[in-house]
Amino acid sequence: MGSENIWVEIGHSNQEPNIWQALFACQVCIQPFEKVEKRKWGMNPAFLFDEVVERQKLFVESQYNHNAFQEDAANERTVTFRCLQIPGSGLLLALVGKVGGRTQESARLGAIAYCEELMSIFPYEYILHPALSAETFHYLTGRDILNQCSDLSSLVEIKRFETQVRTQKNLAYVIGLWQTGKRSDEQIWRSLGNFPNSAMLTISLRSTHITDKERQLLWNMTQVQAVDNYPIPNGVPPFIPPYHEWSEPFIKQRLSPWKRFFYLQIHIMVPSGVSDSLLRGIGSAITRDTPEQSSPGFLANWPGNQTDIYNWKKSLDCLEIIPNARNNTGLSRLSNIADMSEVHSVFRFPFPPMIGLPNINFLQKLE
Repeated sequence: MGSENIWVEIGHSNQEPNIWQALFACQVCIQPFEKVEKRKWGMNPAFLFDEVVERQKLFVESQYNHNAFQEDAANERTVTFRCLQIPGSGLLLALVGKVGGRTQESARLGAIAYCEELMSIFPYEYILHPALSAETFHYLTGRDILNQCSDLSSLVEIKRFETQVRTQKNLAYVIGLWQTGKRSDEQIWRSLGNFPNSAMLTISLRSTHITDKERQLLWNMTQVQAVDNYPIPNGVPPFIPPYHEWSEPFIKQRLSPWKRFFYLQIHIMVPSGVSDSLLRGIGSAITRDTPEQSSPGFLANWPGNQTDIYNWKKSLDCLEIIPNARNNTGLSRLSNIADMSEVHSVFRFPFPPMIGLPNINFLQKLE
């Protein structure tokens, strides 16, 4: 297959009118277990899963293309993992990528190069099949599902738990962490695969940095924490007890000067309405307690009105990061930023065991 056959959709960026954006889509197909097992490096078949996870981590790390102290470029390249529930058929897995350019041709060539890069380094337990036609591109991007989402209950963003808490001396902002277990993502695919109606999960990823102002705000949070470690005076109501347990790992991870950061957003789209069971099945799998750190859980962020729905759909369709409306503090952008360990917990691809997942079918090559 020549690169000239890859279907690329080109248009103007919504955020930067002078920038062209080019999108492509690839179907992700899972290789048969018997074939993958022959490639394991370890003697014990149990090592196979560790090897798969390690290759997925390496793939995610390869998507970082930032300097720790540089500003974000306009219309930075973005990749989105999408899982579509097709009732009566199964789960369709896809990667949708976007690249910006000053001209149509530079955007198109950038998208083709990015697509070829993904195909060359993607974990070999999977095969990427790029869309070769507008029809397949349209299907893989899940536009039919997205276009049908018109009710306030049909779109939701899953966020880490976050809230303001009153301490002895100040107000502090708490943001949780994305955390999971080795096999926790199986609950995501089972929740989607057993859902009776059309649905789509999207996980969007784009490298970024933390600004000097945000670093200063994080440092200020450590000072609030230090003050609040003193005994609580009589008559003063205690603040939420685990504040320092939540904030310390969060601040420590983000103040490290050489850490790599990504915008990370997770959305569920169900034209008939997102159910509580689907939301919990996905949200709880990626905000678990771990031996190192407890988790305050997740939040569901719903559009507030029809204007929100229109803007969300427009952004999701062209792989743009949706601004955070819940957090109106100086830390608002950090609500959408995750470090590499958190991205590893969320941006995962299904790897079913030898006998597969109960009642779950992953669709094979479309074209």
